[in-house]
Amino acid sequence: MDEGNQTSSRLSRLYKYDDLCLRAQRLIAIQTIQMDGFSPENLVDILQSSDTMIIDALAQLGYYEQAIDFAKCKRMNKNGAKLQGRDVFDDAISHILCECLAPAAMQLSTVNRSEGEGLHTRPTLKQLRLLVGDGRLPKACDSWQTECKQPSLERAHLAMNLLRIYTEMYSNEAKTLAIEVARALLELGEKRVKLPSWLTSVILGKSISGSSGLFAKNGGNASALLDLYMDYGLYIDACDLLSSILIGDETERQKNATNRLPEKGYVDFVPYEKIDNLWNSIEELSKEHMEKDLEQLLLARSQMEVALEKYYNLMKVSEQGMMSARALSS
Repeated sequence: MDEGNQTSSRLSRLYKYDDLCLRAQRLIAIQTIQMDGFSPENLVDILQSSDTMIIDALAQLGYYEQAIDFAKCKRMNKNGAKLQGRDVFDDAISHILCECLAPAAMQLSTVNRSEGEGLHTRPTLKQLRLLVGDGRLPKACDSWQTECKQPSLERAHLAMNLLRIYTEMYSNEAKTLAIEVARALLELGEKRVKLPSWLTSVILGKSISGSSGLFAKNGGNASALLDLYMDYGLYIDACDLLSSILIGDETERQKNATNRLPEKGYVDFVPYEKIDNLWNSIEELSKEHMEKDLEQLLLARSQMEVALEKYYNLMKVSEQGMMSARALSS
């Protein structure tokens, strides 16, 4: 083989920086799994695992940071490529939070886990304490709780806090991840759980102020949250959401009603078709008496109706202000 071919052969075996980072992160992940007490006895099984399987194994064992770091390296190595139209990191972080961390946060970590009886102990308190608050111990449990339940409650509290941190950190403007986490929590709670206030705040973003396009995607995704509530039959929450978004800060809205001009970016989106569907669904429930909290549900719908009327009145004021402003400028 001549010198040129030898040089070409050596160059073909060289790795780029991104390749080296991914290989190094994979080796770290494999070592972490292999040293864990619940790892497979056969090292060959771990070595032959795909990257996706390694990320899943890390997350199942409670090594969330390592799983996320590995997923970040995969994104960097793919150089922006999206498998089946979705970013590899977005897909990984969704799996980590929805399939691994959310069950632990809901104290349902044994759901759909047949790998071993001991996995219900993951993530351990030590793992969570190291990830949340830089290792600081959380507030002690109340004295009335039995000692055997304290670790479980503490673990659930820390896991939910960690879920909040990751969701806030990795949610994009469309709030896709936050919506997926919300859906996972509703599924785990068998549709009876109320979403945490921090999660709804993440999803709503700027929409929570009631002054940034209402249900338009402008730093929030109130429309997606409304869809989620309606999909799971949480009609009271849906009515409350509509009421709060339509009115927002009522005093501020009334004060600025005449200045809300399209030229200044004040363009609101209201999902009237969804409101009609919500109204009709509640009407059907009221006729069939299928809702145990019917009185509370009808009250929430009445409050939504009041909010709509107030919104229409503010729209009229805004239209009058718009006509006056354009008349003065002409």
